Amino acid sequence: MLSTGNVRLDLSAKLAYFLRQIDILLNSAGYLHLFALLVAH
Repeated sequence: MLSTGNVRLDLSAKLAYFLRQIDILLNSAGYLHLFALLVAH
């Protein structure tokens, strides 16, 4: 039982990290997009 709990915790930690990386990438893309729009005008 303890091992399955550890595996689940590890998976949720990996998922949280993965989602955070995606969030950072999306924020960076959003800033780049705004910057591109400013430069275009």
